[in-house]
Amino acid sequence: MRVIKSFVLVIFFAFISSNIGANTNINSLESYYQRQGITFPIAKIDIVKLEKFADVREDPYFWLREKENPLVIDYLNAENEYAQKVMKDAERIQLKLFEEMKNRLPKKQQSVAYQSGEYLYYQRYERGDEYPRYYRHKVNAEEELIVDVNKLVAANGGVSVNVSSLVANDKGNIVAYAVDKTGGKVYDIYFKNMRDGTIYKDQIANTNGEIAWSAGDRDGGDGRDEKTFYFITKEEGTQRENKLYKHTLGNDQSPELIYEEKDEKYNLYLESSISGRFIFLISSSTNANEYQYIERANPHARWKIFQKRMDGLLYYPTYADNRFFIQSQDENNNSTIYTTSIENTSMENWQEYQSFKKNDKSNVFVEDLIGVKNYLAMKIRENGFSKIIIKNFKDGKTNDINFAEQAYSLYFDKRASNYEKNILGYNYTSPVTPETIVEYNIENAQKRVLWEKVVLGGFKKENYESKSFLVPSRDGKMIPLSLVYRKNHKNLFKKDGSNPLVLNGYGAYGVNCDPNFYPETISLLDRGFIYAYAHVRGGSELGIDWYEQGKLKNKMNTFYDFIDVAEYLVKNGWTTRKLLVAEGWSAGGLLMGAVSNLSLNLFKGIIAHVPFVDVVTSMLDESIPLVTSEYEEWGDPRQEDFYRYMLRYSPYDNVEKKNYPHMLITAGLNDSQVQYWEPAKWTAKLRSKKTNGNLLLLKTNMGAGHHGEVGRLSSLRDRAFEFAFIFKILRLSL
Repeated sequence: MRVIKSFVLVIFFAFISSNIGANTNINSLESYYQRQGITFPIAKIDIVKLEKFADVREDPYFWLREKENPLVIDYLNAENEYAQKVMKDAERIQLKLFEEMKNRLPKKQQSVAYQSGEYLYYQRYERGDEYPRYYRHKVNAEEELIVDVNKLVAANGGVSVNVSSLVANDKGNIVAYAVDKTGGKVYDIYFKNMRDGTIYKDQIANTNGEIAWSAGDRDGGDGRDEKTFYFITKEEGTQRENKLYKHTLGNDQSPELIYEEKDEKYNLYLESSISGRFIFLISSSTNANEYQYIERANPHARWKIFQKRMDGLLYYPTYADNRFFIQSQDENNNSTIYTTSIENTSMENWQEYQSFKKNDKSNVFVEDLIGVKNYLAMKIRENGFSKIIIKNFKDGKTNDINFAEQAYSLYFDKRASNYEKNILGYNYTSPVTPETIVEYNIENAQKRVLWEKVVLGGFKKENYESKSFLVPSRDGKMIPLSLVYRKNHKNLFKKDGSNPLVLNGYGAYGVNCDPNFYPETISLLDRGFIYAYAHVRGGSELGIDWYEQGKLKNKMNTFYDFIDVAEYLVKNGWTTRKLLVAEGWSAGGLLMGAVSNLSLNLFKGIIAHVPFVDVVTSMLDESIPLVTSEYEEWGDPRQEDFYRYMLRYSPYDNVEKKNYPHMLITAGLNDSQVQYWEPAKWTAKLRSKKTNGNLLLLKTNMGAGHHGEVGRLSSLRDRAFEFAFIFKILRLSL
């Protein structure tokens, strides 16, 4: 891409109200606030011409990419100040909603306790804590504090800190934990000696937060291997996870580089088998992957390739019964499970173990596998609904675990599973069922709830109802739709168009937008709202084909599906255009941007969280983190056919002079997945083009990344702000 610096036309972004033109409408909210002296910031225009394939695009806000430029920070702060001033008259609503959300939280909140070795590991919020404390204890013994995140935040100048990947070695005398101090998903790994409480001087910087310990001193050796571990570092600039290292605590030598992934489309990940026997190194791209493995008891051995990468081949091995089971797709896109010996793992030695054939009436595919000593557990999805099938290695008999609700989210919990005891752990939630972690004893088919999310504030599951059904799209495909509402309240759901409705969507990477339980959403449901999920193409709710139909040059299907679902909801009396709000995160924010350009007066409001909206320009810039690994999802705009196709939907490039709905856009200054400048540039361009006086707010978290605030109360304050925005634009009272 050739960048041509053109001319500079400066319109200072100080708060001015003159020369607003078409934005002024005596009945608009913007003009209402202007009369009170509250005017939106206007970003300066500094036109840069971007030329590719004889196509020249003019970008007036390219300069907002300059993070170190004080004018950029001034502009973001000005937008934040404007958003706060506009929302000042909704402060009572925000406070009321926040108090409701906070009162649903227990004063002391503890997570599930997972067993590792002789210890149970868990986290807890004490009364007044914004961040968790991590503990462990032996059965019937006093607990030990591992790390208090509240103290880490204080030491970080009050800036949010995220702790992940807390993993102990086999003996339990050393615990590793990863700390992200910026929100940019770059972790430093620390090691705590649990015998004396000291922190080792060995600290590993610039990692993805994952760590895999060796199996320790099992063979009567010198004990070195109880301190040996593997970790993955990130490439400077692009943040691609590209190098695997090995290190032994207390060894003064630098960590040993084991493997470097040189293909820019691939990222590295670490995983340990449930049995504790193997460590896997996964090289992963959108269309292909490759596993390498070693035995944990022999960490100094050479890594073996499971099956060499092949374009279009995605496979996922699981160890059990002294062999490997492999989840993959065959050439007809049938979901197939294979098995192979430990010694010969290449594809020519794979034997079919179980196949789920695709046909016109049934869409069945395998989503995940867990192997325990005597059984293989298969999580499958059939026509959009998940269930678990368990197969006995001895007699081949199967046992199904089914779930009665129409809409729910289900996934295996490997930390709650136990290989030797034939225990399967899984996590279950639905729009009306708080998150529940279940321990299932396969031998006697007994279930035990290990943990259930506590929801206070008078919540009763029986007061709410969720439904799932199929909605026709414009090209004849049937789109799954899930929704939840309160069924016995003064704001009784009527399906007469009187209910406000929030429609959520994502549609990318094959990620399923399964409906979960969110306690904060109760504040909407109790006031007559419906909350809905459109399972549009680009996810894999209906299998790999559903994903393929919503990526690359099929991406427009994602946006049309969402619009078709919204129009169905209006046409069939679930809501009206005047009461319909859409929201999405990240790639779902791209969905929000695209439908705002493609639909006319369909949505009253849109909330776009950290939206990926400057698609073409970002995907042409290989210096931006993650770009090169994204070509297989969105296409490579260095090729003209993809360039032209992506220009059709890129929200920033398609902003035009038209009426846009009320919009709330969020960003994170330290976001490494969607750079802050994408929502900032989009907001500035929308301000210059939109022809009505609907609200347009940009709210940038100046100290967080892609997932916003991680504190349990600060995240609720953000959600209360967003809900108050919805009440404001729909002109609803509490």
